[in-house]
Amino acid sequence: MNFVSGSNSTGAIYSTSTILSAVGADYTYHFEGYDVYGATATGVSTGTVSGPLVTNNSPVLFWTGEANYASDGINPNTGDLTTSFIFRVKYSDVDSDAPYTGYPKLHIKKGGSVISGSPFTMTYVSGSNPNGAVYTYTKSLAASGSDYTYYFEAQDAYNAVASGTPLSSASGPIISNHAPTLAWTGETNYTADGLDPQGGDRNTNFVFRVKYADADNQTPNTGYPQLHIEQGGAEITGSPFSMSFISGTNTAGAIYSYAKTLTPGTDYAYYFIAQDSDGADATGAPVAEIDAPDVSNQSPALVWTAETNYTAGGLYPLKGAATDNYIFRVKYIDADNDAPGTGFPLVRIKRSGADISGSPFVMNYISGANSTGAIYSLSKTLSSGDYAYSFDALDLYNGQASGAPLAEQSGPVVIGAVLPPAQEVKVYHGVFKPGQNEKTNISFNTAAPVSITVTVYNNVGRKVKELYHGASSTGLNLIQWDGRDEGGTKVSSGVYTIKIEGGGINQSKRVVVVR
Repeated sequence: MNFVSGSNSTGAIYSTSTILSAVGADYTYHFEGYDVYGATATGVSTGTVSGPLVTNNSPVLFWTGEANYASDGINPNTGDLTTSFIFRVKYSDVDSDAPYTGYPKLHIKKGGSVISGSPFTMTYVSGSNPNGAVYTYTKSLAASGSDYTYYFEAQDAYNAVASGTPLSSASGPIISNHAPTLAWTGETNYTADGLDPQGGDRNTNFVFRVKYADADNQTPNTGYPQLHIEQGGAEITGSPFSMSFISGTNTAGAIYSYAKTLTPGTDYAYYFIAQDSDGADATGAPVAEIDAPDVSNQSPALVWTAETNYTAGGLYPLKGAATDNYIFRVKYIDADNDAPGTGFPLVRIKRSGADISGSPFVMNYISGANSTGAIYSLSKTLSSGDYAYSFDALDLYNGQASGAPLAEQSGPVVIGAVLPPAQEVKVYHGVFKPGQNEKTNISFNTAAPVSITVTVYNNVGRKVKELYHGASSTGLNLIQWDGRDEGGTKVSSGVYTIKIEGGGINQSKRVVVVR
């Protein structure tokens, strides 16, 4: 302590002064003294005394009073997702106490909930603690809305909580959202729409592409952009489809793509939709429906099976009795690997030019694949008579089959359960039209193989064509004439004679050709 006044014999006054840096009511003090000989002083002042009581003035927060900060702590008060909002507040402490570590703090809420990272520690700008120190924090906000609020918080170095208007919640800022836009990508084949190619078949990979742009640099909402594909006005299975990011940025334009094969049809339409991460719907030409693509169908074909007895027709046997099974076979081929439509292939069986009861008949699958050829068959017993047959088929998409089996073929010739006598010769289709691929059939029966000659003559007895010369079969024999001469030319209309000679047979039968 420092000498102030007086004498050692009558009393000398000593003094010291100090500032106590910690607030509290738990201070005590006492004095001690020694003379030059080390004798300890006595007296009441050597006892411990309570005091002093050290109090703390709490800090205060104010608006800074700067331009745009006279009545609040934010500038600007409105903006969009790219705006940097600057929050400022003034901290004052009459005790000149600095803010506690991490203070002042800025709290920001949206819809009453604290946003990610809040509260934010503010940065000193200028000023002094007793007169007012300005603090700041800059923040852009990731979601649009008018439901933001903010307030400030502070404590001094002794944890005294600040008071002041900035501690109360204030509205702001209001953040607008720029809706995203969808546009055509501008790539080759995508300058005026979002599809390439515009048409194809069911094996074509149709590639849909669109560009997403957002001035706020917001990413698309989860699952967007989406591609909608409709057929006949209804969404196809799986639509809408989430598209895949290809390249680009949200601000300049990010390209998204989706590839899809489609079943045949000319009634397709497509469009795109998108939302940003705030759920704002995209605008632009791609959100309008576009009529495309046209998906063609490769029609199926029917061909002969090429099996034994089926190389040039779809029936075996071509002749027989009413007790026999007549087996019709045909091969269905579809380049698209489409199955036949329900109830196809069909075999149509006619007798004397009219469908028999139950015709056409649904055939049964036997073996093979649609793409390389599936064999279908039907077994049928028939009453005696002169028959013709043909096949028909559609694929799943009603594509009409083509091929030789669609044309009417002659056969079988069914003569009944009992074979006719050896000398009996019958003609079926005695009047026929070669121009419509009709044929006449000559049947006869032999008990054993014999040499037979079958010849056609015109009405003046001139030979037109030798239909057969050789050994007959045991039992029923069938010979056909398609109305052509030896050179393969269709004969003119008229009456012709077919003569059968050999094995005890010597008969002539007349037939009429109609052109």
